[in-house]
Amino acid sequence: MQISFGKIFLLLASLGVYLSAGYWSINTLSPTYDEAFHLTAGYIMLEDQDYQYQGLWHPPLAEMVAASGLYSIDSSKNPTLDTSQPRDRQKENYIVADAFLYENNLDAEQMIRAGRIVHWLVFLPLLLLSLWSCARLLSPEASFWAVLLLMVEPNLLAHGTLITTDFSNAVLSLAGFTAFAWYVRCQETKRAALVGATWSLGWLSKYTAVATYAPLAIWGWLERSRLRIHVFRRRHILAALLLFILPFVVVFQFNSPLIFFKGFGNTLVSAMYGRENFFMGQHSREGWWLFFPASLALKLPLTILATSISGYFLAFMHWRKTRDRTIVFLLFAPAFLLLLACQSKIQGGLRYVLPVIPFLLVMGGYALARIANASRIGGLVCMLTVATAGASAYRVAPWFISYYNAIVPDPEKGYEYFTDSNTDWGEGLGSLASYVIGMNVSSIYLSYFGTARPEYYGLGYIPVAFSSDIPRQETPGASPTSERRLLLAVSATNYQHTFGEDKTIWNFLRSRTPIAKFGYSIFLYDITDDSDALRRLLKLLQQGNQHDQAEKLESYLDQTWPQASSNTG
Repeated sequence: MQISFGKIFLLLASLGVYLSAGYWSINTLSPTYDEAFHLTAGYIMLEDQDYQYQGLWHPPLAEMVAASGLYSIDSSKNPTLDTSQPRDRQKENYIVADAFLYENNLDAEQMIRAGRIVHWLVFLPLLLLSLWSCARLLSPEASFWAVLLLMVEPNLLAHGTLITTDFSNAVLSLAGFTAFAWYVRCQETKRAALVGATWSLGWLSKYTAVATYAPLAIWGWLERSRLRIHVFRRRHILAALLLFILPFVVVFQFNSPLIFFKGFGNTLVSAMYGRENFFMGQHSREGWWLFFPASLALKLPLTILATSISGYFLAFMHWRKTRDRTIVFLLFAPAFLLLLACQSKIQGGLRYVLPVIPFLLVMGGYALARIANASRIGGLVCMLTVATAGASAYRVAPWFISYYNAIVPDPEKGYEYFTDSNTDWGEGLGSLASYVIGMNVSSIYLSYFGTARPEYYGLGYIPVAFSSDIPRQETPGASPTSERRLLLAVSATNYQHTFGEDKTIWNFLRSRTPIAKFGYSIFLYDITDDSDALRRLLKLLQQGNQHDQAEKLESYLDQTWPQASSNTG
């Protein structure tokens, strides 16, 4: 297919906007919950070849890619690993990660940004290539539109610009599918080798990537009679096997990959035990079948949803004529992934089904290609469709984690539907600190969901009902009652009581309006003149055995509202 100059210009322009938005996000968001952990894990594996630190939770590929960015910060020095304190890295992995990020010879945000940039720039080109190639399975024109839809899809952008294993999983799941589909069609040794490489890299990026291979194995079985002459040639099997093993050898640096298979087993077990989840005002450790379908329905731009559904319908009509199994498995592969996720008891956010989204973009691209080819007006309609999705996605920039479509008309209300990585992953802490310091306030009461250090941003705080894998102590000298305004900041995940036994502790804030919100995920309240809120805050400090701070607040209440203080008991 020859692509016109106009289309090339449009792709480059949209890519420029996409890269600019991603760079903005990389530079704005505070370290999200798991980023320090992933970055530290990657660096430990690169420097010490220690795969025990987090091997039971994540494969090493994406983390090692991100950590390689740390070598680019300062050519005269590399980050240090503090081994002076004997710690059990596996049991205290978040504490070790916190020390690595914030007690290093390099700046914490420089380290995070370097890891994010390298991670994104390694996997984004592979996503573009895989998306283009996969859409070509349906029609040459579909590739252009599929890539254009990617440029206005906020969820892949949100997670691609973070240090996680979710984006690489989405990319390599599509790459593995595409490689296999082209092998079935062309039956060449080089394509067999590509299947082995992509499947191996996918599994090395996320344990759950293996779910992508089950539909492809079924596809191969159904095609066995047509492919028998080729599939069972020795060179095809040898090429696929060799390129499957080679990434394991390189990534594990000739060490035993036994920890990898232990981690895979641990992932299967943890999915059955579950954890606390929040969904539309409800709490559960068992999860909900509708959680992930609802996440897709609310967090994808409506025009992308509409074009994807249209694409599947048009592809089905085409399948009725051709019986091309590529179409069947473009539906079955993401449906299988979504079905498995729906049965999981771990439902932290859309990122668990992120591999579904590239398949939807492929089908959306197919629908737009069909419409655009129908008439000139059809092409204009397609352009308007993409522009509408872009306007929806970029209105929340750079806070793409908190994106919701028009079904949730106000993105500031997204926390009413989902928390955790769908809305609040700790990313707004730096913006909160800048705002508070700009008010000439140096310390606040803070209920934060995340692992970033507030004091790194110059924010003094008294922790109240924190939700973190890192025990945080109050900032020395912090005294919110001595400030010109008495402020309380609460993360959306804590506001909805996602984690913890008491699901009512912040209910008293529901009748109060925050003076500011940060990243749609942290709410700031001025409770200087709110005796009832201060009284309830005092109870929380007493329940948390924060006796010194409780005494200070009680003294403040005694001086300002004696009656409010006397009613706390």
